[in-house]
Amino acid sequence: MSLKLPNIGNFDKMKEIMTLFKQYEYLPAIEWVKENAPERRELLFRLQCQHIISLLETGWGKYL
Repeated sequence: MSLKLPNIGNFDKMKEIMTLFKQYEYLPAIEWVKENAPERRELLFRLQCQHIISLLETGWGKYL
């Protein structure tokens, strides 16, 4: 079994996404996975769950 990693491509973009991720901003990471690794459905699901939890904890008003 070999590990297949998606091509990261733009390192600066990935760094930006990770910085936002550490600030509990999950949407850029979700979009990146959708575009670059759509076969990683479990990862996408977990990111979406984290986003929903964040919305519930901080309130919906920030995103409306």
